[in-house]
Amino acid sequence: MNQSHPFRSEWENSQQGLGPLDVVMSVVLPEFGGDLITVPVCLHSRTQHPSQHLTSK
Repeated sequence: MNQSHPFRSEWENSQQGLGPLDVVMSVVLPEFGGDLITVPVCLHSRTQHPSQHLTSK
């Protein structure tokens, strides 16, 4: 059986934390697959009023 993560007992006794394969399987692949929905939090544009904030609509 091929696993991307160790058994819980191995993980609890390890000081490494997430391994490279854990990061890929848990973080990167879901983002590429569209499972994570992101919302832009910052835009870059010039305005006459630098303190003007954007509001959500």
